[in-house]
Amino acid sequence: MMTQLAACAAVNKKYSDGYQEQKSSAGVYTVKFTGNGHTPVASVERALERRCAELTLREGFDWFTFYTKSRNDSVGMMQKPVPSFYAVIHLHKGPVGEDGYDAKTIVAAPLPEGIDKD
Repeated sequence: MMTQLAACAAVNKKYSDGYQEQKSSAGVYTVKFTGNGHTPVASVERALERRCAELTLREGFDWFTFYTKSRNDSVGMMQKPVPSFYAVIHLHKGPVGEDGYDAKTIVAAPLPEGIDKD
């Protein structure tokens, strides 16, 4: 019985294992965050936003906008869907503009459900 319960337990995704990033040009990044078969879709999307916010602050900017953001799920082992989000972001300085995301506010929030910090 105990073995069955352990097998059914959700396996959290390590935050640093889930993302990929690439700098396209000054102030423009392509970012991808992939969960696992146990990660809620909403958590994967929030983890993508958090990674975008971290990049924004690391590069000396204050906020970002999505040029594009899309969900690109794949099928993992045991035919379980693996949620994934892909985005191209633009980094900005100064007061947060319309449709902007404040990097400091996002980074200050706790990690999403199902995502573990290293």
